[in-house]
Amino acid sequence: MSKSNVVELGAEFDSLFQLHHDAVYRYCLRRLRTLDAEDAAAEVFTVAWRRLKEARADNNRAWLFAIAYRVIGNHYRSRRRRRGLVARLAGVAYEPLAEPPVEPTERAAQSSESLIPATSSRCWRRSWAASSIVL
Repeated sequence: MSKSNVVELGAEFDSLFQLHHDAVYRYCLRRLRTLDAEDAAAEVFTVAWRRLKEARADNNRAWLFAIAYRVIGNHYRSRRRRRGLVARLAGVAYEPLAEPPVEPTERAAQSSESLIPATSSRCWRRSWAASSIVL
């Protein structure tokens, strides 16, 4: 890889980072604790740097959120394995934690099923509108 290619990739990555870091960090923060969210956001941009040639200029934010979703899933699986190992080493019976939380729109759909029909559809529309806002 020539020096000019590296400089171009660096400039492209800088632009990507400046535009989307806050949104990616907030996405991670809604799903993880603060320190874990910082680590996850850093991991997202590490993966993005390695795979920068695969990025599509028309939809970088969605691409970064897809990476963040997978990084957060890896974090939950890692935490579950770590807790299982600690429990085994301590000789304590281990019960796995629940799966990672569902997406907000799925949670809204599940909770709205128990509401009366008019209220249910109103809650669903409000949830859908809130989840589709671009930050």
